[in-house]
Amino acid sequence: MAQSEDIYKTLTAAQERFAYFFLTADAASIAYTLRAVDGQHLAWWMLGIALAVVAWGASFFQGSHYLLHRTVILLLNWQRQRIIEGVDSRSAGKSEAEIQSALESLDKMHQARVQPSRSAGELLFALFYTGAVLYVAGLVWRVIVTR
Repeated sequence: MAQSEDIYKTLTAAQERFAYFFLTADAASIAYTLRAVDGQHLAWWMLGIALAVVAWGASFFQGSHYLLHRTVILLLNWQRQRIIEGVDSRSAGKSEAEIQSALESLDKMHQARVQPSRSAGELLFALFYTGAVLYVAGLVWRVIVTR
């Protein structure tokens, strides 16, 4: 059991580092882009750049939701473990049926968070790279237009 818990902790920490990396990359990309176009007159080639900033903003939003869902999942797992160990108020002095009902309730809440967490993580990744492609497309468009 201890080895399984160690693997779970390692996996969870890696997922969180992944999300924090992309949150940082999103914020840095937005800041760099806004600084790079600061003071320039509006032009059509900036459309790709603007869409990149929007994609990175959406990626940041999804990353925040991913971390929120992951935190709730961890708290539900912690509550479940406390019930099993008998140290949670929902299990103290309760019958086996009541404890089982509390565990089933937590399991349902856990399952309700798994898919949104997975989707937010996938969108975080996809929107970041979409922003990068749009940024490069905007720069290419700029080179073509300003020739």
